[in-house]
Amino acid sequence: MSTEKNDKEAAKKHSRRKKIIIAASILAVLGVMFFFIRTGDNADNLQTSLGRNGRRHHRQKTAREYEVKFIDSLDVKNVRVHSAGGNRHWAGGGAPNPNTEASNEHPAVSGRLNAAYRLGMAFASLSDDAEAQREKLLGMVVPSIGKKADTTSVEHFFYDCVAQAENDDERGLAALMMSGYYFGSLCTVLEYIDSETQLPDEKTLAAGIKKMDNLKEYLNEALTAEKEVKTTMAIQRLEAAADSVKNAYYKCQADYDEEGNKYDALLSTIRGIEDVLK
Repeated sequence: MSTEKNDKEAAKKHSRRKKIIIAASILAVLGVMFFFIRTGDNADNLQTSLGRNGRRHHRQKTAREYEVKFIDSLDVKNVRVHSAGGNRHWAGGGAPNPNTEASNEHPAVSGRLNAAYRLGMAFASLSDDAEAQREKLLGMVVPSIGKKADTTSVEHFFYDCVAQAENDDERGLAALMMSGYYFGSLCTVLEYIDSETQLPDEKTLAAGIKKMDNLKEYLNEALTAEKEVKTTMAIQRLEAAADSVKNAYYKCQADYDEEGNKYDALLSTIRGIEDVLK
């Protein structure tokens, strides 16, 4: 009798152990399935957050967010137009090239890219023919944008053009316009000098030089997003030109001896930028 009882107890224990093993196996399978599902979801989310080149995706800032503007107003009533070296050149007007063969030195970045830079300069210019220059270049650079409404300011319309290029996935072209606008603004400040001091508004000029870091950030952002080799070449040349302009600015301040125009070399350097895009 005792043996039969022991056998029954052993059978019950075996049955309970079997049930526990089965339950544990089911839980283990469910755990493994849950792990792979979560891993798959994380992989999908990671893939979504990565760009095509495997870099983590981040929102690209717009041109307005880089803030390269530094001229709020420019009182030109008591100043005269200055032309370094006797060669008057309004921003956006196209500088005469004394060496016609040199204009073919960089044929890979000609045409529309050069027009984009000059369009930015034309938006920064205060010359009488600036509006005509803008209308001439708009159709070539941003044909998808309409004409400026009567209630839209020139500055607002400029950023509309840049935003249109960004929306058209032409961030390199937008960067060229921004560069033209920035360097054209520097030209505008330098071209108007006080009749008595023979100097431009140095406070505004210094503020403009500080904004160059913002421009270079925008150029770097455009460089990583741009796919066209010709456009990346143009952006790289503009980055090098920006360094040359900053060096020229500090050199003009260090070498100034109160004879002649203090920023002639700086103005000439800025005017020469357009040549590398021809």
